[in-house]
Amino acid sequence: MDLPRATVRVTPGTSVFTGETVTLTCEIETHYRSLDWKYLWDKGRTMNPVFSSDSNIFTISSASDQDEFWCRGERAGRPSSSQDSDHVTLSVKDLPRVTVRVTPDTSVFTGETVTLKCEIEEQYRSLDWRYLWSNWRGKVLKSYHYTVTTNSLTIKATQSVEFCCETHIHGRPKTFSSSYIYLTVKDLPRATVRVTPDTSVFTGETVTLKCEIETHYRSLYWRYQWYKDRTEVLRSEHYTVNTLTISSFTQSSQFWCVTEIHGRPQTSQRSFAVHVTVIDLPRATVRVTPDTSVFTGETVTLKCEIETHHKNWRYLWYKDKTVNQVFSSDSNIFTISSASDQDEFWCRGGRAGRPSSSQDSDHVTLSVKGSKPKAELTSDTEGSVLTGNTVTLTCLMNQFTGWKFYWYKHTQNTEKKTTEGIYYRIHNITVSDGGQFWCRAGRGNPVYYTDYSDVLWINVTDSAASSSSSHGLKVGVAVGLSLMFLIIFLVFLWCYKTRKGKVSESPSGVSPQQNISQTSDQKHNEDGYTSLQSAVTVSGPIDELFSQVDIKKKKQKSKDNVSGAADLTYADIELKPKKEVKKKKEKKDVASGSNDVIYAQIK
Repeated sequence: MDLPRATVRVTPGTSVFTGETVTLTCEIETHYRSLDWKYLWDKGRTMNPVFSSDSNIFTISSASDQDEFWCRGERAGRPSSSQDSDHVTLSVKDLPRVTVRVTPDTSVFTGETVTLKCEIEEQYRSLDWRYLWSNWRGKVLKSYHYTVTTNSLTIKATQSVEFCCETHIHGRPKTFSSSYIYLTVKDLPRATVRVTPDTSVFTGETVTLKCEIETHYRSLYWRYQWYKDRTEVLRSEHYTVNTLTISSFTQSSQFWCVTEIHGRPQTSQRSFAVHVTVIDLPRATVRVTPDTSVFTGETVTLKCEIETHHKNWRYLWYKDKTVNQVFSSDSNIFTISSASDQDEFWCRGGRAGRPSSSQDSDHVTLSVKGSKPKAELTSDTEGSVLTGNTVTLTCLMNQFTGWKFYWYKHTQNTEKKTTEGIYYRIHNITVSDGGQFWCRAGRGNPVYYTDYSDVLWINVTDSAASSSSSHGLKVGVAVGLSLMFLIIFLVFLWCYKTRKGKVSESPSGVSPQQNISQTSDQKHNEDGYTSLQSAVTVSGPIDELFSQVDIKKKKQKSKDNVSGAADLTYADIELKPKKEVKKKKEKKDVASGSNDVIYAQIK
């Protein structure tokens, strides 16, 4: 009969972790169990027992090394021994590493859903593990913020906190803990839109908009969506394009971007909107000097003016309808030294900076006339000019603008005056100011001159000499009238004496003082008084008489009634007896008709 057989049973198992308690139980076939056995335990390959006990249990309180174990039983009676048990190899392994994997990340944003998963090394995952979560407050239970499912913990991030996972194999009290995981919760970053070159751009410029996240978040896998005036304008395949480029910008618009971390929809955040304003390119204008209508051979200056505060322009000139520039320069002046053909010109500006170009100017048509013009000289006076007056000369140029006028007078050294306008005035003119005058016009640099005008004569008369002549004329008229009245009076007197036959009557028969007053309308000079001594010979048989005529100026009732300087003149005629003459002469006078001589003094 065979000896009873011993068997070793290992609890919790032949594979344990360092530090676990291992219980070895030596079991002998059933119908021999009631006998008083003593149990001997052997380890390794030694034949000497390492432990004996009346109990069939051998406990290893903290497993550390793996080895072989077996047992057998002994007793005082029969059978005295059992068979040796099979060798049991006890495998002691290092403690399993427990880790916590966080999804999406240990750094999350407020409101995100975070999943923590407690994971054992893959080789031990087949064991029946149990999990427990805890934070600095203690054990984590299922609640509004926490959802526990086997080895996972799902939370809604609201604040930063530490978490730890504890695990053990079912039925084995030994627990294993993960390291604490610190979950950082931050406010969701807001993206910023950067605009290049500027939020104010010129029509046609290329604009680049860049959606930027704060530096310490850029390592995350961001996706970007672009919107223009509430309409989505760009969505790339992987949403990784943070730059929006518009090659030819023409209309003011509002832009913003929406950012989202890939796989984390709760991180979607809209940037602040940015308004991009479109400004018209600065306008170029062509200024033509002296005028758009010129004469053959004139120098024409075209000036390209750009309405902007920007500097460092280069000016491009175009002619006719060609799109190829005919001239470019850093100077905005284009000079045609000798105009010949009519054509169209325009310009625009270009520069290295912004704006890179101006608008094209309007086309300017340059009209070239064939013949040189001739000035026409006129005066505002006709005939002779009195000294002291003002004379205005006019040099007429009916064609175009921009002329200066050059005035010439014929002297020993021909004088030249220059005016901006067509008029040349000589104030308080003198006799020496008279003479030959002519003019011409000129414009541009170098000056283009017209032909000379025809010569114009200006005659100047001294007003004082003219006044004396007028005065003499007035005196002559007054004397003539006085003599006429005196002659009429003497004729009547002679007729009277003839009828009475008093040929030999003494002149004393006539009143020595006889005043005759006559009135005549005549022009009078400024002196108001004229004295004239004259002798009048009267034929007829009358005595020799002396007469004094006083001419006096009539007082004017009012200045307004003076017309042509006409005065009322009184003539006083005084008859005086002539001194005795020689008898010889007296006889001669009687023989010739007894004519008397009357002397008249006019005052």
